[in-house]
Amino acid sequence: IGDQKNGSKAYQDFLLKFRPQLLEMGLLAPTSTKIKNHGYDSILQAVGGEKEFVELASRSFEFEHDLLWKVRSKAKESLQDELTYYHSRVHTLLLSFEGLVHLPASGLTEVKQLFQDLVQDISIICSFRRQDRKLCSEFTTKLLHNLKWAGPHPFFNSKGSQPRKGELLENNNYAKHILNWQSEFGYPNVSVLKYEDHSSDIVNGILSSTISPLPSLLKIWDDNKKECNKARMNNSFSHTAQAYIHSFNTYLNTGQLINFKSCSPIDLISLRQQVSQQFTGTSYRPKRSTAEKFYLVNFSESNHALSRILGHKNNDFFDLDFTEYPLESPERLELLPKKLVKEIFCDIASTMNII
Repeated sequence: IGDQKNGSKAYQDFLLKFRPQLLEMGLLAPTSTKIKNHGYDSILQAVGGEKEFVELASRSFEFEHDLLWKVRSKAKESLQDELTYYHSRVHTLLLSFEGLVHLPASGLTEVKQLFQDLVQDISIICSFRRQDRKLCSEFTTKLLHNLKWAGPHPFFNSKGSQPRKGELLENNNYAKHILNWQSEFGYPNVSVLKYEDHSSDIVNGILSSTISPLPSLLKIWDDNKKECNKARMNNSFSHTAQAYIHSFNTYLNTGQLINFKSCSPIDLISLRQQVSQQFTGTSYRPKRSTAEKFYLVNFSESNHALSRILGHKNNDFFDLDFTEYPLESPERLELLPKKLVKEIFCDIASTMNII
């Protein structure tokens, strides 16, 4: 598990892509916990009581109504059937869904009950990324999907103001989340990784205690990692691409681009992705002093608590290196002229036959 933008998608894609090979090792990435066979084990989120996923699970199970108790019962039945089918071939289940880290204590109890009587031991591996870095990575996703709170800056909302500290901490208070998981599953069963440590020996050390054919698994992962990294780089957005997409979203949201009014949300996401590929370069980053101040004011205290909970010697769980940010940078993404934005997006939309 882990917060968003912590590399979990790469693991989920890996588990799906190499499911047959993993099964030969006795490792099962179950399909009964997924919705429409996506990599995310979204059913766990529904079992935990998250309304959006209860609705998705209900539709997946073809229920007439969104009934939480019915979703939980069906989820357990489906997982039990899958385990019975593979019983003689598997000894370990592998599941991944980053959103689980935010479940309240009551939701975690329900997730744990899902596995009771089905598995002998549960190990939780949680991945966290320094919050300012996570928000910078999340910024592209917000632009791509035209999320209503996306503004021209990774740290600020659409109105140009910083979210209240309480709102930021609610989703990014890693110490609180870890305490909930440790309380439910036991301190020794919950391990924590930094996002930056995913490719290091730390991962091997944690996994070796939970997965027996580790060398074989890691060989498959290493062989696939270069391909994953290449795909990730190809999908990254440059500063110029981000400015075009931010401008497009702004004009679209204010009714100034009627050409695209009939386009579906999926078509618009594909269009933004195609536009992004026309421009190369590095992504927009706030200037260094802004990022450092933002982190220290909003997250330093909760990360000190996380470090204490995990028994780390360092006061800060994360590093305090901000040199990845430029010394000078525009205050926000610029709003490009509407004529220019419309021309670019219309040309590409025409080649895609969506307008």
